[in-house]
Amino acid sequence: MGLPIGALAAWRRAWRPLAVAVGVVALQYVLGVVATGGAWDWPARWLASVGAETAEDFGSVGWQALSLPGLLGRLSIGGSTPGALIGPALLGYAAGAAVILLSLRPLRAWDAPRAVALTCALALFAGPRGWSYDGTLLLPAMAVIARQAVDRGWPWEHRWLLAAAFGIAALWPLGGYVGVNPEAAVVLLAPFVLLGLGPFRRFA
Repeated sequence: MGLPIGALAAWRRAWRPLAVAVGVVALQYVLGVVATGGAWDWPARWLASVGAETAEDFGSVGWQALSLPGLLGRLSIGGSTPGALIGPALLGYAAGAAVILLSLRPLRAWDAPRAVALTCALALFAGPRGWSYDGTLLLPAMAVIARQAVDRGWPWEHRWLLAAAFGIAALWPLGGYVGVNPEAAVVLLAPFVLLGLGPFRRFA
């Protein structure tokens, strides 16, 4: 999640927080070198180990996938292993990129809380994978919508949207029986709600 937030800081020309983030990453890298006994290439080794477990991970708990590329990637190889950058998963990345491009102007113009909420929602929407616990990335979006509701006197559409989002998210264990995580519906709609597109214009 650090990478999308860092990209947001760069896009908004927030150089001080970006410098702090780069410093933290550099410190983490140096500590990793110490922890691995001087292995300067430890990030590459770590990524290789993660990649080696990805197929098995998708095969056992792939039904928890939340992101659009993750959901479509499961379709590309019988729903058991990730499709990586092939087939339907590639369409998911393309759609995610399109929504991100649509969000560039708001990400620069909005206040920081709304911009961070949209960034988190986009990271989950367009990322390569995301399990049920990653759905907590939508909490900033829920907070922004709740803040709007308070400022507007709690209109009914805000109340029902928040209730539906939390209600659907609470049903995620059922995904193990049906093969699809219900929480994914919230993830896929969140960027459009924050942007106020289509039927969600009232939330802009």
